[in-house]
Amino acid sequence: MYEVCCSPISGGDFISQVAILTCLLEIRKKSSVISKTHFDLYLGASGGSLANTIVTFFEDTRESIERILYTLNSKMFVQNWLKGKFSTVDSKLISLFKTSIYQSGTGAIETFSSLTGKDHFTKNKSPENWYLTFNDDKNTPVIHNSFSIEATKFYDFQEKIGIKYLNFEAEKIFETVMASASIPGLKNTVVIENENHVDGGVANPSPYPYFSESLYRKSRDGEITHPYHYYYLLPNNLEPDEKNNGFWLKDMITGIQKMISFNILKDKEYTFLSWLRIIGKGKKDLTRISLQKVDKKDLLLLLEDYHQHNYFISFYTNKNTIDITNFNKDDLEKSFNNCYQTIALEIFVDKERQI
Repeated sequence: MYEVCCSPISGGDFISQVAILTCLLEIRKKSSVISKTHFDLYLGASGGSLANTIVTFFEDTRESIERILYTLNSKMFVQNWLKGKFSTVDSKLISLFKTSIYQSGTGAIETFSSLTGKDHFTKNKSPENWYLTFNDDKNTPVIHNSFSIEATKFYDFQEKIGIKYLNFEAEKIFETVMASASIPGLKNTVVIENENHVDGGVANPSPYPYFSESLYRKSRDGEITHPYHYYYLLPNNLEPDEKNNGFWLKDMITGIQKMISFNILKDKEYTFLSWLRIIGKGKKDLTRISLQKVDKKDLLLLLEDYHQHNYFISFYTNKNTIDITNFNKDDLEKSFNNCYQTIALEIFVDKERQI
C-alpha cells in the first residue's frame, strides 16, 4: 500500500488544509483497519507546505495541532516596510518604491524551533515532505525534500528541476516552508543559501508534476505497492467569491483568485489522470461518491470500507480565508473550527479490490 497527500497553493485558506489533515490523522490513529497514521509522501506548495509541516507535530489529538497553529501571527508572514514611529504609515504607499507591498515577516522559524527540538524530523520519524519554491534569481522551480538523499525514495527525477535535500534539519525545513509561502508582490523574497526564493505556486499549484513519472515507474517496477491512495486537499470549494472582500481582492489584482482556482483545478485533473495511469484503469471502472459536511465517524467508515481498493479522494471545506497581513489567535481559532466542521469530499474508488 502506498499513500500520497498533496496540499496545493491555498492563500489564506491553508487553515482548511490543516483542519482536514487534523481530522484525517485523528481517525487514522484510532482505526483498527488502517495500519498507519501518516501518509507515505507529502507534497506541498505555498500555504499547503505550511499545512503539511504543521501536522508533523500531530500527537494523537486535535489539540496537539491547535497548540502549534495558534502560535502563528501575521507578523511572521508580513511586516510593514517602515518601523518605529513610522510603522503606522501604510506599507502599500512605501511599496511604490519596493518590489512588494510588504517585507517578509520574522519570528516563524524561531517560534517553530522553540516548540520542538532540532531532531524533531528524525526523532518522531516524520513523514517525507517535499516543498515547492521558485528560485527568483535563476527563474526556475525548486523542490526541497525534508529527508536526506540517502533516505528518500525519490532521487531519479528525469525532469529538469532544482532539488535540495534538507537532511532532517528543522531550521532549514522551516525556512523553506516560509519561502514556499512567499507570495510574489505581497511580500519580498526569502533568501536560501544566498539565492532569492518565492512562492512555489509561481511554477505550479503543487509539486506533483515533477513526481508523476517517478511514481509511475516505481509502481510499474513494484517499488510502490497497491492499493494506491491519493489525497488531494483543496483549500476550499473554489466557487467564486461574490463579496470581493478577501485579501487577494483587496490588496492584489482582482482576477488573481479566479486564476489560482483555475490552476488548482487543472493540477487536480492532471493528478487524477496520472493516478488512473498508475492503477491502469479508466474512469468507467470507478465508483464516485460525494459527501457534504462529513463527520469523523462516517469518514472513518468510508476509508475503512475502501482501504483495500485504489482510490483518489479530494477534500475541501467552506471558505474561511484569513487576512495574512492582519490576523490574531481569535481569527485562527474561528477559521479552524469552521473548517473542521464543514469538511466535504469526493472519492473515486477502483471497483476491483486489491489483495
